[in-house]
Amino acid sequence: MLLLTGVDKLRNDAREGFFNTVSGTDLIVGARSGSLPLLLYSVFNIGQPTNNIRWSSYQQIANHDQVAWSIPITLGDSHRGFRVVGTTDAYFEHYRFW
Repeated sequence: MLLLTGVDKLRNDAREGFFNTVSGTDLIVGARSGSLPLLLYSVFNIGQPTNNIRWSSYQQIANHDQVAWSIPITLGDSHRGFRVVGTTDAYFEHYRFW
């Protein structure tokens, strides 16, 4: 019984962490790839990096009237085993990671 309770607690905590991380986000835009790899890469920094979009494409999306905020993210390099994230200050203003 304790094992089942522990598994259920982990499942609920993982679900809550996922929804807290992406809450307030309506759209994730990236180069052509599967939707799950793009989500895992851009939100959780898990998996292999996808191709990047051009900076001019990002600026066009970010400057659209219906876009309140945007966060550019690029991954790929690492330093001493940790991934290096290329982004702007908006990442720290809007991204929740608890």
